[in-house]
Amino acid sequence: MVCFSSVVANGGAVDESELYRCLNKADPNIEDAVAKKGGKPVPGLGFSVADLLDKAVKEQFYLVKTQGEREPKYELGPRAILEVGRFHMIQFQ
Repeated sequence: MVCFSSVVANGGAVDESELYRCLNKADPNIEDAVAKKGGKPVPGLGFSVADLLDKAVKEQFYLVKTQGEREPKYELGPRAILEVGRFHMIQFQ
């Protein structure tokens, strides 16, 4: 829910580093820097955040937009809007 709300709060798209920053504020166990493949697993979760984000993209909770050399931006995917809904994301903020 933190990820969804950070996307909504940033105008519908959030840079990868900003997303990790928001997650780190919510839980200090999550790395602040962008952890690409092979990032360390989050204690108590057993997976790295990068792996979980990749899974969320494959399941269409997020859409990833890349622009040349810039870092990717995450947008809400159709499944996030359908299953969670914008109202709940805004309420969570």
